[in-house]
Amino acid sequence: MIKPFVIKRSVSMTLSLSTSFLLLVVFLVAEVNDAIQERRQLFVEIEQDGRHLATTLATVTAPILAELAVNPEPTKDVVVAPLALQRILENVRTSRVHELIVMDRQGNTLSRSDPFNPLPIFIDSSLTREAIDTRRLVLGNEGDAFKLRFVMPLFGGFYASHLPQQDISGLLYFELHYAEDHQKAVVKIAWHLLWSLAALVMVMWLNMSLIRRIVITPLRDLECQAELLGSGNLDVRSNLANLGNNGNELSRLGQTFNQMASKLQVMDGFLRRAKEQAEAEVAERIQIQYRLQDNITERKEMLASLQKELEKNKRFTEIMDNVEAYIYIKDFQRRYIYANRLTLDLFCCTADTLTGKSDEDFFTSEDALSKLKAVDQSVLDTGTPSRVEMVVVPISKGETRIYLEAKRPIFDETGRIWGLSGVSTDITEQKRIEEELRQAKTQAEVATKAKSEFLAAMSHEIRTPMNVVLGMSELLLETNLNAMQRRFAQLMHDSGKALLGVINDVLDFSRIEAGRFTLSEAPYSPRQVVVETTHLMHIAAEEKGLVMEDEVSSLIPEVVLGDNGRVRQILINLLGNAIKFTHEGRVDARLTIGPNEPETLLFSVADTGIGIDQSQLENIFENFKQANGGITRRYGGSGLGLSISRRLIEMMGGRIWVESQLGVGSTFFFTLPVRIAESSVYTLAPDTESVTTNSRSLRILLAEDVEENQILFEAFLMQTPHQLIIVNDGIEAVAMVQKERFDAVFMDVQMPHLDGYAATRKIRDWERAVGNEPVTVVALSAHAMEQEIQRSRSAGCDRYLTKPISKKLLLEVLNQIANQLAPCPSQVQTS
Repeated sequence: MIKPFVIKRSVSMTLSLSTSFLLLVVFLVAEVNDAIQERRQLFVEIEQDGRHLATTLATVTAPILAELAVNPEPTKDVVVAPLALQRILENVRTSRVHELIVMDRQGNTLSRSDPFNPLPIFIDSSLTREAIDTRRLVLGNEGDAFKLRFVMPLFGGFYASHLPQQDISGLLYFELHYAEDHQKAVVKIAWHLLWSLAALVMVMWLNMSLIRRIVITPLRDLECQAELLGSGNLDVRSNLANLGNNGNELSRLGQTFNQMASKLQVMDGFLRRAKEQAEAEVAERIQIQYRLQDNITERKEMLASLQKELEKNKRFTEIMDNVEAYIYIKDFQRRYIYANRLTLDLFCCTADTLTGKSDEDFFTSEDALSKLKAVDQSVLDTGTPSRVEMVVVPISKGETRIYLEAKRPIFDETGRIWGLSGVSTDITEQKRIEEELRQAKTQAEVATKAKSEFLAAMSHEIRTPMNVVLGMSELLLETNLNAMQRRFAQLMHDSGKALLGVINDVLDFSRIEAGRFTLSEAPYSPRQVVVETTHLMHIAAEEKGLVMEDEVSSLIPEVVLGDNGRVRQILINLLGNAIKFTHEGRVDARLTIGPNEPETLLFSVADTGIGIDQSQLENIFENFKQANGGITRRYGGSGLGLSISRRLIEMMGGRIWVESQLGVGSTFFFTLPVRIAESSVYTLAPDTESVTTNSRSLRILLAEDVEENQILFEAFLMQTPHQLIIVNDGIEAVAMVQKERFDAVFMDVQMPHLDGYAATRKIRDWERAVGNEPVTVVALSAHAMEQEIQRSRSAGCDRYLTKPISKKLLLEVLNQIANQLAPCPSQVQTS
């Protein structure tokens, strides 16, 4: 609100001056009126003096005129002596009488006071005739001459008894001059006017001086300072601001002037900086223009580029409107200032009606509104972007929707947050699909668990009889058989081993599919793995009349980190396939450093077999896939070996591929990364044949509920010095360990009444309680799962053997246990 610019002190001075002037004018008018009234009073006094003088003169003059009137023939020369008139004038004693004339009743001059002056009037004058006619005193006023003229008729009266009292005896004329009185009155009026004017001038001068000192001079100073300010001197300041409360409006005017000057100074500094910046920009633009003028082609290209940018900016709105996401901008008060087409459609409004509205205008859920406000306030207060899921109920939709909202703060050029931008995506359908997938995943996990349990059960149920089949066939092959019997026993043993390989492949595949397959990380010698695996498969190659050789590069490191068991499994699988599908020729295994990858081991298995059609090279690595259907019927196999090998290689960070020509042969390659291990942490395992056989007999406890397995175990140990005690469940095993001393306990993990793990825990608890040395416990299980091995260790088992168990493996384990025990001083006596 702008205050009216009124200077009270100036108004006060003006009113004071006007009042003084008015009072002086009134005083002057009163003085002039008094002078006029005094002049009128002067006329009245002169007139009264004239009438009094006329009466006096008439008294003196009347007798003379009466004598003349009674004379029948008056003498023309009879005149009143001037001396007598002079005496009459002296008797009047007034200085106003300047002329005295005595006339007869016919109007003839009889005598006069000054015979040398011309007659002032004539007989036929109007005054004389009027006096004669009216018989009264007549006055005449000559204002310009400052005189009064009197004509008075004279009667005989008691002065002339011969005349009637009412008869005129003569006329008396005299003049009263009042010029001097009038001059005095005029001088008096003039003095009154002069003093009044002097007083008026003095008051006006005082008022003007006061106004000049209080108002005009400060305003002139302010005007000069304003001129200096206008000329560019922005440092000038007004002293009116120092008047304080005494200065009233002038002080506030000075303060306002100083504030204006300060603001102008600040603005001038800003304008100077802006001017300098503008000049710098202009200079830069001039330089750019010069450079553009130097290169017309470059300038055209820049103009074309600018035109493209303009077109891009023009298309920005179109792009935002075509984006299938809700894009918007809010100010610091969380009010919308921009939204793209999709957002406007959701809010059922236009860009003009959107401005200034908030979430409360478009959503109904109180909980959602509170969360929306909290998220917005967090972004505006902390400047930290947010990405949250919001469950809201848009008014336009009328149903619950789920949006994924990403919000970021918007900063101005000073770094202050003035708003936020948001991008929201409707993920309601996606969340529904995710929920369905979650349920499907749960069902799949349940199915996978059921499959794993089924495979574990099947593994146990199959491995248990397979243990007997392979064990008995192995024992049968050790007896004296004719050629046909040996062939039948060998076929039975080989079929059992083939079936066991299928079971192992299925279990490995199941573990890989379930994500429960783990790889060990231990030092091993890749050279030794290749050599030993080739040596192991050499017998099978010789049986088919094939040549098998291995070749290991000298660049191969002695020790690396990895899972040597799985590497052996892959090589056995590839060598087994090569031997299976090769009828003549050779099978070779090689290990080199990758030619293009110096930190990679390159394994290869080449054969001169039937080869693979080019169209089937990729399919052979798929689950349950072989080159063609006839392969399975002719050569057997589950179609899982190469698939499992590929999975294992990929898990170890390598890759596998094949090069083949139908009817010529195939070469399988796979790579593994080199992870060097220190040689000191790994020593090559000695050859099994070089291990010294310990002749010490062991007291062995077998806890097994299956009679076939008990018989097989007894058969395996029939030709050994070991002593075997058999129990049928875990309860009997615990009681037997507490009763007698054993060197080893072979504990089947699945038994009635008390399983092997529970029995092992009871044995370990009893050993700790009585202070006995722990006996070696070997877990026997048909489960080949890794988690079972971990479970056996947790229960306190020292070793874990998976059924079926070969005689050779069993004797090796017993030999290792005997070597770990202290030498026995004497052989155990048996009855």
